[in-house]
Amino acid sequence: MDLRPDPTFHAPSKLAMDAPPETLAFTLMLSPDGSQPVGLAVVDVDPASDTYGRIVHQVITRNTGDELHHFG
Repeated sequence: MDLRPDPTFHAPSKLAMDAPPETLAFTLMLSPDGSQPVGLAVVDVDPASDTYGRIVHQVITRNTGDELHHFG
């Protein structure tokens, strides 16, 4: 069996520092008081991009009270 680590996982910090900069960031969109559904946002973090600093995609849960870490 050939077990290889995920190529996007940089175990030593030196490898992470030598890797190309990330261009997308994934962040949760939460509702602190629980009044709205939560979601996952994809943010453009490429300074050379026209959409830098903006949400470029999002996924919102269907129902208030749904939690992204309780799926499957």
